[in-house]
Amino acid sequence: MSRQWVVFRVAEQEYALGVDQVVEVLRMASLTPVAESPAGFAGILNLRGQAVPVLDLVQRLAAIRKPADPDQAIVIVAHQGRLVGLVVDAVDEVVDLDDSSIRPPDRLLGDRTPYFGVARWDQRVLLLLDLDRLIIGDALSIESITS
Repeated sequence: MSRQWVVFRVAEQEYALGVDQVVEVLRMASLTPVAESPAGFAGILNLRGQAVPVLDLVQRLAAIRKPADPDQAIVIVAHQGRLVGLVVDAVDEVVDLDDSSIRPPDRLLGDRTPYFGVARWDQRVLLLLDLDRLIIGDALSIESITS
């Protein structure tokens, strides 16, 4: 079976999310900072009147702190009934991946990796993100910040 994936870059690595998880992709927008927010929390996005928490995947996945860049993008995803934004360096394309091309991550990495699979596509390696693993650690913090 084949599924579509949204491919994006964080630092020099390519990641992907299922197209069914992505609500929309925005150019970098002004975010409202939140005092004493957890590491990797970029701020709050006013999305058509709705307060959307935004995580900085550059900081979370690449451990790089850098100021917001107008060339970056915000990927809006649906997670457990709410919207969450993810700051990425660039959104590249939507690709079709056959399920047979997806392999689990190396067991040496353990269950703490924020991705559930690795896929080879067009001579590239894509890390397929697991939103639960990526966001769950911040879920309570996000809830308290946006409530």
